[in-house]
Amino acid sequence: MASTSRDRGRGRKYLNGNQKRALAKAKVLENEKHRGAIKKFLVTPPLKRPCIEDEEDKNDSENDNTAISPITVDEYNEEIDIQFEKVQVDTQTQLNQTEDDLNTTEDSAKVRSPLIAKEESEGQAQTSNSDGSSTSTVVININDDPASWPSNINRNIRDYLTMKGPPDIPVNKFPRNEKGLCFSKFHCIDKERELTINKHAKYWQQVFKRLVAIVQFLAERNLALRGTEEKVGNESVHNGNFLGLVELFAKFDSVLEEHLRKVKANEIHNHYLGKDTQNELLDIMATAVLNEILNRVKAAKYYAIILDCTPDLSHQEQMSLTIRYVSDGNLAPSGVYEHFIQFMQVESSTGENLYKTLLNTLEELKLDVKDIRGQGYDNGSNMKGHTSGVQARLLQDNPRAFFVPCACHNYNLLLGDVAKCCPDAITFFGILQRIYIMFSASTKRWAVFKKHVPGLSVKPLSDTRWECRIDSVKAIRYQVGEVYDALVETSEITDEPKVKAETEGLANQLKDYKFLVSLIFWHDLLFKVNYVSKELQGKTKDIDEGMESFEKLLSWLRKYRESGFNDVLIGANDLAEAVELPLEFRKFQDKRLQRRKRMFSYEAKDQAFDDPKEAYRVQCFTLVLDKAIQSLESRFMQLKSHIKLFGFLNNFQGLQKAEIRKHTVDLEAALIDTKLKQNTDVEVGTVTSKDVDGYLLAEELEALKTFLPTSVAKPQALFEYLVVNNRFTAFPNVFVALRIYLTMPVTVASGERSFSKLKLIKTYLRSTISQERLNNLAMLSIESDITKTLDFKMILKDFANKKARKVCF
Repeated sequence: MASTSRDRGRGRKYLNGNQKRALAKAKVLENEKHRGAIKKFLVTPPLKRPCIEDEEDKNDSENDNTAISPITVDEYNEEIDIQFEKVQVDTQTQLNQTEDDLNTTEDSAKVRSPLIAKEESEGQAQTSNSDGSSTSTVVININDDPASWPSNINRNIRDYLTMKGPPDIPVNKFPRNEKGLCFSKFHCIDKERELTINKHAKYWQQVFKRLVAIVQFLAERNLALRGTEEKVGNESVHNGNFLGLVELFAKFDSVLEEHLRKVKANEIHNHYLGKDTQNELLDIMATAVLNEILNRVKAAKYYAIILDCTPDLSHQEQMSLTIRYVSDGNLAPSGVYEHFIQFMQVESSTGENLYKTLLNTLEELKLDVKDIRGQGYDNGSNMKGHTSGVQARLLQDNPRAFFVPCACHNYNLLLGDVAKCCPDAITFFGILQRIYIMFSASTKRWAVFKKHVPGLSVKPLSDTRWECRIDSVKAIRYQVGEVYDALVETSEITDEPKVKAETEGLANQLKDYKFLVSLIFWHDLLFKVNYVSKELQGKTKDIDEGMESFEKLLSWLRKYRESGFNDVLIGANDLAEAVELPLEFRKFQDKRLQRRKRMFSYEAKDQAFDDPKEAYRVQCFTLVLDKAIQSLESRFMQLKSHIKLFGFLNNFQGLQKAEIRKHTVDLEAALIDTKLKQNTDVEVGTVTSKDVDGYLLAEELEALKTFLPTSVAKPQALFEYLVVNNRFTAFPNVFVALRIYLTMPVTVASGERSFSKLKLIKTYLRSTISQERLNNLAMLSIESDITKTLDFKMILKDFANKKARKVCF
């Protein structure tokens, strides 16, 4: 049988003998190859030209094969030192002169080593290639800056540098980079890196400038930035508004076009278009706006806080903080300002927890609690409570923080009180709600309604904002005939028994004379209260205007109570003609008196009104107005006390000096804060601080009478008069009193407006937004006027420089 070859090494775990012998032979050859590699550092040729390359003289070519007697390192160093001492005296003057030149002109520095100086007298040295061929003659300055050395030097110079090392550069003045670092006479070692970083920084500045504009555009309009995808450059409709605008701008802008090209080509690792960069840009911009507001507040010194709470879409309690201050024209134009600060998420709505949250926030903002001169809240017990409310706790720490209940909330609560004080009022608003439900529950019925009522549509009743119910009343007050026709047609075309009965009943209610009278009466009352409430919702309104509106409304209620009923009847007759109500039905219907069982024999029988009209006037019209007057006077008692304290600033021109003196003393006492201070272990002293001096304030007001124009009567007009040409420097106490007076808020409308932005930002699709991002978006949206005036150039420059240093080189 013929033998067959096979692989004997297959399956073997260790090397066989042949492989071991081959491996040992390879190691021996490798060691022979590296043998003597370090010999050049221990054995050196004779010291002929140690600092420049040896010249290859054709006449000495026969000596190439001769042996060169080796010398030791010590002998080599001794000979170098001897030559250095010989030329040291000759070159000292040259070195000193060169050092002086380098301190003035960096590029003209040329310091020669002693060895090179000696060789230059003999001639130019040559540098050779690796193959031994000579090249152009180049003088190498070993003593000079290493930055000026050529990249190709010979072996002898490398040996010299290895043994002796490069000497110190005798230069004291070096060029410095932007960070103050210096490494060389000519340039920094990282010069190329710095140039690359600066180039990338300029590139990112241009990119971020456009990204900031996009973020600002979306934030001001309360639009979402992110989408369901975050892919860049695929022009997807699901990548959000931010990336969509970036792709849109890239079609017309060369910077973003180039940036997207790099992203698609994977030329850059970080494109800075994701959610993290969005958050960073939002934080940078919102922080800049917040710092601008805080600088203005600190410049004004005195400020007031406005707090209000509401639950958001994710069922979290959000407390809005707004600050009101008076600017003297230093950092902002003179006037009264109210600025949103932030939303604070609170876990409990108790007065203690809300106050702790407020103190922590003011501490983070570095605002002094002692500078608060006003506090405005709604009429909730946790806010205005006299014992444990926020205002009571703040007054304990700062007695000069005057509490002013919101006037708009007072008007709202006033209407809530009077709307439930009599059965006729409850029935009236119930009919309005039923009309809205009837038409809004079906698209078919709503089409019938719009067919007959082309103007105002019916509105639902608001459960919280009672002054907004004027919209519900107005739609029927001026279109009662059209609404009646819509109800009649709906009852005729429907085949649903319940709807037919409901529409017929509502149509009959509209033709009821009592309903028409109530429609006129409640429209007049709601319209007047709503007008006064809307008038006070401006940011610059003060407590003087709040008191003036209160007095006007109170005067109108009293006058309307006396003579307004006849006007109401005249208006009801006009509405009766619109619904074609016959004259015999234009009167109040008799109502059977409900007899109640008497529990005791001494109780008198109920006496019925003989005239139904008189019964309505007494039991509804007069009762509602009396309740409104009573509620109005009680809810504005706090405002009256503040007017009593500061009111003399409105009419001091007509007061005698003694009366002015009396008011100024009271004001000085109200603006004094006295605290106990432990001087020693047994002695306790007091520390007193006051805002105005009563005596000087009276003297300044008396002197101001002669200069003040007769047209200046209101506190804001007087403040503006003193700001012009810095007149307040002559009347410092008057100026401080006016600033405190105007700082006190009259409403919390700014806080309510911030809740409107909260609902636009934190929507159903954005319910998981973080608190920090929510505050940043709210700041840019609410304070968009300040955002437009700020220049983010320097901030973005630092931001771009940080991002540019992340580039891989």
